[in-house]
Amino acid sequence: MAQRHTDMHIDSHAEIPRGAHLGRRIGMRMGAVIVALALSAAGLAGCAEEKKTVKVPKPTITEVFPALSDEQLKAVLEKVAAAVDASDKALEAEGLDTRVQNPALDLRKAQYELAKKKDGGTVTPMPFSGGTLTLTASQTWPRYVVNIAAKDKDSATFVHLLTQNDARSQFKLSEWVRLFPQQTVPPTAVTQKGAPIIANDATQLKKTPADVAALYGESLLDEAKMTENGFDDDLLAQTLRKEDKDYKDALEEAYEFSHSVKPDGDVIAIGLEDGGALVFANYIEKVTIQRKNENATMKMSGDIALLMGDEGKADKGLEATNRMMTLTVIPAAKAEGNVHVIGAERILTSAKAL
Repeated sequence: MAQRHTDMHIDSHAEIPRGAHLGRRIGMRMGAVIVALALSAAGLAGCAEEKKTVKVPKPTITEVFPALSDEQLKAVLEKVAAAVDASDKALEAEGLDTRVQNPALDLRKAQYELAKKKDGGTVTPMPFSGGTLTLTASQTWPRYVVNIAAKDKDSATFVHLLTQNDARSQFKLSEWVRLFPQQTVPPTAVTQKGAPIIANDATQLKKTPADVAALYGESLLDEAKMTENGFDDDLLAQTLRKEDKDYKDALEEAYEFSHSVKPDGDVIAIGLEDGGALVFANYIEKVTIQRKNENATMKMSGDIALLMGDEGKADKGLEATNRMMTLTVIPAAKAEGNVHVIGAERILTSAKAL
């Protein structure tokens, strides 16, 4: 049988193009809770002692406000930005965990490792300043900050999610995405009072946040399923479907190809002013190629080849993994329009020959 040679260039780093955004400045103030204190009194009547007690009412919280002022939020962002910038310049993650946590921490590390394999390699700078901020209003933890960074002419708009895990923890960058072209972040609720955290099983939306995360992973490789499950098509889904076709066309009958996307980790939903929700979700994308024709050969190029080594040779096949972070808008149950992903980040984290 004739020997088949496949030379592929698969670039798993689809650059998210420039985007535009709208935002609303969310003011912050402290809410006060007044707690009634108990008083006790004792009276004597003859030789008998009579005790009089007053029941202590439980404090009633009528309003929930953000816990940080605008100035405090700006200071948090400056510290996060300084930590990321220092690590980006060195391509080293030492000390980055003081202001960045997973999944963002592992994904930035993966970007550093790939950049170090390139001559003069760098990572895309991540601007933090000059945009709009929203802090969730909650009496419990974790708490979140959404930052929409000011866009410059040479980059897409970055949207960051910062998380405070408990009362003693610092706010840390936990996720980020870049907006797709012509996409915007709808205004979050509520001005001066912070945005509510929406439960993953919330029914006031067209779909629950948990269902959206699961259904998107099932749908984005199939345009018909996207429509059937109530999603608008988007740039990330289009990019993955094109790569899927490119792989299959190049491999023909010599190799077996499989491609999957599954949700991974927490789903964070934050209330929008119109009753909808802004949802951060994470996914693991896996590509597996296995040789069927024993005489077939395959050589990869691009970032996959850099991580594989051995000049990208993968005659028997390969396994590659991307991690993805997405930002999705879910309309309110009675609103018009479909669920739609407005931004994403996709990062190659591993690749190996079989």
